Amino acid sequence: MEPGAIGQIKVAYTKLGDKKLYSKMFDQLPDAIKFLAGKQNALIFNLQQDWGNGNYSWEVLPYGDYRSYKIGLFIKNNLMEIALLGVAIFFAVKYHLKNKGAKAVPAAAAKPAKVAADPTSVPDPDPEPTPA
Repeated sequence: MEPGAIGQIKVAYTKLGDKKLYSKMFDQLPDAIKFLAGKQNALIFNLQQDWGNGNYSWEVLPYGDYRSYKIGLFIKNNLMEIALLGVAIFFAVKYHLKNKGAKAVPAAAAKPAKVAADPTSVPDPDPEPTPA
C-alpha cells in the first residue's frame, strides 16, 4: 500500500465481551473520527510504511482510547518502579499512623517516673492514724 492510497487510516476496536479485534480502513482522518464515535476500546492508526509480505508500520494517533493506551504502556514498562513506590508509600503511611500521637518531649520537661511499690510488702490492714 502506498502513502495516500485507500486505507491509509485504520480504526481498530473491540466489542465488550468479545475476544475479536475489528478494524475498518478509511481514506481520510475525519471519516475515521466520525466512525469512532460510540466505539469503545478503539484506536486510530495512520499507515507509515508497507514493508511488503503483509508487514506494515503504523502510528497510533491521539484519538479514541489513546490516553488509556499510553497509560497502559507506561504501567507495563515501569511496573517494578510503580510497585516499589507503592510499597514505600504503604510503609510511610503505616509509620505515620503508628506514631501519629507521639511527640518529642525535651528531657527537662519529662515527668519523673513513679516508683512502683515493693511487691513483697503487704499493706497494713489497720494503719495507725497520723497525728495532725
